[in-house]
Amino acid sequence: MASRSNAILVASAAVTATYLIYSQFFSKTSHFAADNLSDDEIITPDLVCKFFDQLFVQMQSVLANLSQQIAQIQAAGQRIPEDQLKKLLAAEFERGLGIKQQKLLDEMKVDEDCMQEAMEAYLARSEDFPAVQRSVERFRKLYTTVAGDNESSSSIPDKDLLSASKVVEAAEVYFEGLTGCMRDLVNEFKEDGLDVSDPSVSQKLQNRFAATANDAGDAALKEIGIDADVFKKSLEKHSQDSVVGRALAMLQMKQQQDLVAMGISPGI
Repeated sequence: MASRSNAILVASAAVTATYLIYSQFFSKTSHFAADNLSDDEIITPDLVCKFFDQLFVQMQSVLANLSQQIAQIQAAGQRIPEDQLKKLLAAEFERGLGIKQQKLLDEMKVDEDCMQEAMEAYLARSEDFPAVQRSVERFRKLYTTVAGDNESSSSIPDKDLLSASKVVEAAEVYFEGLTGCMRDLVNEFKEDGLDVSDPSVSQKLQNRFAATANDAGDAALKEIGIDADVFKKSLEKHSQDSVVGRALAMLQMKQQQDLVAMGISPGI
């Protein structure tokens, strides 16, 4: 569930389960000397995973709200210059990320530097702590999706991109893939006797969805012969098209209705 230039596609597509931006965790250097800490001071691999997984999910919600607002503006026919839109989206995400990040650290009673040191130590031994690597890499990937460089996407020639009408058709398939992924998870949870309306269960559901949604959307595109990078770059190209904007806004609205019908909150 793009490069810095692809921040526009996340906004215009309003894809609920797509990507994040910026984390100061990846710009710092420090060391985690676990041998010098007592047992109750050591940050466990599970806690590192929990932190990045929860941050991932919470920032998706922030992204969904922002992207919906931008899609509604575009659907109304208002054009926002692409450079301005990228900067706006990045700035709002950085602001939201700072708030969510600190709140999680406070709830976990963990110092930021200590979390950073623990993360780096476990990543240095990734073969021993694959779960940490998966959680951090997923977050890192989402950072590069919106704020970083994406060479594979930027290298796609314009002649290979989708037309505006094909973008809408592909977006319908992509959203269906996301909704189908959530439906399968909801059914799985219900078969296990879990109540998806329960907050604790809902949190677990959101974490599972966040971990699988992007793959589900990309797989849906693959079934109709469309590469995920081509789809995303095409969304960027047609981001200022009011027809595309309206169609995407309607798709998100339908997706939210489907989520409500499943008995879960659409804000994931």
